[in-house]
Amino acid sequence: MYYPSIVLPLLLLISPFQTPGDSFRKHHDAAESHRRAGNLTAAEAEYLSIVKTAYPALGRIYIAQSNYPGAVAANEAAAEIRTDSTQALVELAIAYFYDGQYERALEPLRRVVAREPGSAPARHMMGKTHFMMGAYEQAALELEAALA
Repeated sequence: MYYPSIVLPLLLLISPFQTPGDSFRKHHDAAESHRRAGNLTAAEAEYLSIVKTAYPALGRIYIAQSNYPGAVAANEAAAEIRTDSTQALVELAIAYFYDGQYERALEPLRRVVAREPGSAPARHMMGKTHFMMGAYEQAALELEAALA
């Protein structure tokens, strides 16, 4: 599988926040070893481990910078790669929320609640999103569910 050329700048952006012995370096070194040995499947798995960590981190950086379209793009990529991750879906919803895409924010949250009805982070975001949409009764129900 080929990943766009955005991966290298993404890693360079995140690398100043990491220590020299971090997991990115370990995964990169392992991937290069596998690649040199001709084991491309194992190399791909190691690179994928980097990307699974990098996209959510980039999304959080973009949110901190108020670059909400960038946060949406990074979190959409993260949710596509980490399809089984509740956290990736909630972070995607948060990016949509900050970008003012409230209807879209509800989609990943509904997927989380369908899998995990008691998910407090998802219920909390659903409550905030409904509130912003003016659905105050639904917002109250979701926020109460988050508290429970």
